[in-house]
Amino acid sequence: MPASEEDSSRRPDLRAQACESAEPEPRAGEAHATEPPASGSEGTRSAGVPGERDRFRRRVAYLIVLVSILGPIVSWQASEAAQDADDLDQAASQERIRKQQSVLTVHARMAQDLRLLGRAQEREVLAQLLDRHAGRFRPQVPGTALALSREARLQAVEGSTLLAGFLLLAPTPRPDGSLTYDSESALRAAAELAVDEGDLQPHRTTDRAEDAHDRSADLLRVAAMLVGSLLFLTLAQVTGRRRREGFAVAGVLIAIAGAVLFAAA
Repeated sequence: MPASEEDSSRRPDLRAQACESAEPEPRAGEAHATEPPASGSEGTRSAGVPGERDRFRRRVAYLIVLVSILGPIVSWQASEAAQDADDLDQAASQERIRKQQSVLTVHARMAQDLRLLGRAQEREVLAQLLDRHAGRFRPQVPGTALALSREARLQAVEGSTLLAGFLLLAPTPRPDGSLTYDSESALRAAAELAVDEGDLQPHRTTDRAEDAHDRSADLLRVAAMLVGSLLFLTLAQVTGRRRREGFAVAGVLIAIAGAVLFAAA
């Protein structure tokens, strides 16, 4: 066979082999389409974590706002309680001073009554003595008897004037002309006078002041607890997932304890 005929017979075979060996290259879109899609659980997890984190932070933010509002209110009430306690302390001190002044006044008045009692007793005894002497001298010396009677009446008037000047209790005359002074009745009259002056009881005012101090201290503890709760809630807002839940729980528990103490204060 001539060479030209052999070449022409081989060309169709070469073309067939070239067609069979040449395979179409896959396109970029077809290659991506053949890859298996991501599983549904992984996609949901990757999309759900940010949403859960946002919900957590939103709830913590609400708690921070609530604690931030309660803190100033508790601090204000603690300040008011401290002011009330100071006012009650001052009132108790004033009541003690007034009560001491009342006691001193009672003793001074009783001393004045006792001095007047002695002077009135002297006038009464002198008036009775002059009366007796006037009776003796009246038959022989009427002029002297008349002078003695006048002096006796003058002493009796001075004694009556002194009796009117008693401050707590007037003395009681006896049949023999002497005077008695009931100290117990005078003290009872002084007690009634103290009641009229305002019923001073500084010990009760002191007890009220101590209660106000205790309430102020309790409210300050509540304010400190709210500050601690706010700190833990802030840490829960900015820390990672492992620690934020613990900080949040600590902040909530401290806030609840503070609320209970605030309700009991």
